[in-house]
Amino acid sequence: MGNQLIRFFHLLAWVKENNDSCQLINVNFWQYADLFDFWTSNPFCSYPGEISPNWINRALYRLASGKQISSIPEPNAIDKTTGNEQHATLRRRHHRLHRHLSRLPNIQSLTSESLVNGNDVVTEIINLDSNHVRHSILDSPITFLGGWRIEAWESFYHQRTAIRSYFQVVRQYRSIANECIARARGTNDTTMLVGVLIRQDDYSGWAGGRYYFSTEKYAKFMRIVQDVFSNKNCSFLVVSDEKQLAQNFLGLNVSFGTGSATGPGHYIENLVELSFCDLILSPPSTFSVVAAYLGNVPILPITGDETGLSEANILHDNIFSARLDPHFSSSVK
Repeated sequence: MGNQLIRFFHLLAWVKENNDSCQLINVNFWQYADLFDFWTSNPFCSYPGEISPNWINRALYRLASGKQISSIPEPNAIDKTTGNEQHATLRRRHHRLHRHLSRLPNIQSLTSESLVNGNDVVTEIINLDSNHVRHSILDSPITFLGGWRIEAWESFYHQRTAIRSYFQVVRQYRSIANECIARARGTNDTTMLVGVLIRQDDYSGWAGGRYYFSTEKYAKFMRIVQDVFSNKNCSFLVVSDEKQLAQNFLGLNVSFGTGSATGPGHYIENLVELSFCDLILSPPSTFSVVAAYLGNVPILPITGDETGLSEANILHDNIFSARLDPHFSSSVK
């Protein structure tokens, strides 16, 4: 979901930066639309105009998203980045639709990747802000965009404040997150709440395992951060893709996120909870970066180098600093 959110930030910002002069329909986000206030009432993720939910469009929605319009998400749904057959099926389906529909008259195709043996392989980076690509899209009746490396960082930066307003999570999850944060902060108004993202499930393989750390290591990193901010009464809110035990964080003021896998709820609750913290401590991850951007929260990268856990290394401009960071840039594109 983190990758899809970042792509949507770019696409929406680009359309707004170009004075809403073309219609955006983000098919790839249909499976997540019901998690966000603005898009739950606009399930076709279209901007600036909405699309009629007639029977043809509803059938297309089911084909591309794998569900019915306005379906209620499972309360404890888990969005796995590896081994998720539903996502893999939808990805293959999107590639086929893109390939077949782009052969029709008056339709052009711009894609940054190809599907090879079921895997997405990036073949180029498409910069929507370049004059060539911008004019190509604006001059074409219909353009199919596909692939992970489609970006518009300049437009996104210009529109960074406006874009946040389109991605407020629906109230049912926001309310749960608010209660969780209130418990984590307690009654001390001076508490500095540090959100901690523990990534273990797929990180043993991702980037060659470079950013995989044991729970004991995470606890050690947290103690270092507690010492760095010793004058700020640190508390920690831990969210993770694996279940964690309180006994592994002795000596730390720790609470756990309500979303899967640290709690019984939907994973989106963890995203919101991280966005409500004062600082996010995390290995390179689009999930933590999106939370940081939506809450306008700084990030302190976990890289494995304990000496790097200092105020000097905080990424104050969240996602925009992360894309330039030597570690976070491995995931934030």
